[in-house]
Amino acid sequence: MRAFRGGLASRARDTLFAHFGGSSLPIINNSASATEITKWKKKKEVAECHKKVFGFENNKKSSVLSQLFEKVFVGEDNPPNVHLAFVMAIYKVLLDPSSQDIVANESIMKIKIE
Repeated sequence: MRAFRGGLASRARDTLFAHFGGSSLPIINNSASATEITKWKKKKEVAECHKKVFGFENNKKSSVLSQLFEKVFVGEDNPPNVHLAFVMAIYKVLLDPSSQDIVANESIMKIKIE
């Protein structure tokens, strides 16, 4: 199960960066220092991506998250809700400017998924 979650988290991150591209979402190394993470999360591009993934457009949920789900779960008609929640939590940890992390550990994920 742990390997599945690791693979899903990796696929979700890769999909996010591929979807937005390097100019819209700058790449950051998973082993970046706390200072580098803070600097990265304060970038305008990261804030815009967070808004596009979790924001609302014309009073309805943005379709970007749906597009990301389709790419992460390619070939799966109805992925389990827990898998969708897991991917959303990965994106929340990665893009949320109030979160000091970019890599989700078990305790962070429990908080985000609940």
